[in-house]
Amino acid sequence: MEVPHAEECISFYYQFDQAEADKLVTDTTWRRSVVAHQILSGMEHGELARRLHEPWNSLNLQTSVTWATGVPSVVFRPQDKVLKALIQLYKYNIPRPLDERVRLDQSPVALMPLICSFEVNHQWHDEELYTKHPCTSTLTRHTYPYAALPRFAPLADAGLLSVIAQTFMLQVDDVEDSLLSELDELWSSSKIREHMRLFKQPPPASAIPTPFLLQGAQPTSAKKRKQTDGDSSHPAKRMRRVAPPQPSKRSPRPAVSSKATTVARPSPPQLQDLANYPIPAPVPKRKRVDAQPQDCPQAKRVKWSPCIGPSPARTVYTRSSKAKGMAKTEAILRPGRVR
Repeated sequence: MEVPHAEECISFYYQFDQAEADKLVTDTTWRRSVVAHQILSGMEHGELARRLHEPWNSLNLQTSVTWATGVPSVVFRPQDKVLKALIQLYKYNIPRPLDERVRLDQSPVALMPLICSFEVNHQWHDEELYTKHPCTSTLTRHTYPYAALPRFAPLADAGLLSVIAQTFMLQVDDVEDSLLSELDELWSSSKIREHMRLFKQPPPASAIPTPFLLQGAQPTSAKKRKQTDGDSSHPAKRMRRVAPPQPSKRSPRPAVSSKATTVARPSPPQLQDLANYPIPAPVPKRKRVDAQPQDCPQAKRVKWSPCIGPSPARTVYTRSSKAKGMAKTEAILRPGRVR
């Protein structure tokens, strides 16, 4: 079974390099077929201009093939099944107003696998072509008139590929394509002439994508831009939030710096008014709260032994021999003093 190749698997050179993206459409208002395709495929005015950077508007090609598609001397033509479904969609949208059309990405065309043939203008090319198998990477050489070229499955939009294919067929002599010719007749229909005037005008400013920022430029957020435009009194930069000061746990009075106290202090009176100057009462110092009230006497510390517990109170014993000796001495001396 033939395996569809990717669009970068064909080249005019034997060596395959890194593929490059090549846009199918760059101007949305100049070519008649491109403007008509926007109308008949259900796009809004300016939608294609806004989405030109998306992958379905480009092909990943080898450098040699990129040059040939710009002429165009080669083209990827969608298969007949896809072209017929595209013609049916065009015929359905032609008599309807813009808000009742069916979009291409919501039609049966979007559900069909896109398989294309690689068409070559024989008046421009007769050199060899090379293809690379997507699974085995095997290279195959194809010579003029390129009758054995494989099928390709690009990831681009089927309608835009049909527009490029019709432009290619106009430059090839003695070759007719009935399906592409029918598409060209639908693009030239007088029933969409009124819509053509609208879509040929430049898209609104909101539909044009913003350009990329230069290196070193700082993007402006929507919040800052809204603040700057709405009220110029507020600064554009975000203010740093500071937590409100909390009262000190050591003193209920707020702390006042020495500089502020000096400013708030009244000037000293003159010498003659010193007697009338009121003397401020001294501020009592904060006394330290004792753990125990003063009225209660503190109990003496009792020794504690881990083995026998607290020791009992010490008992003082008087010595009897000393007391008896003192009593005898007093008895002897006392009679002598009486005499």
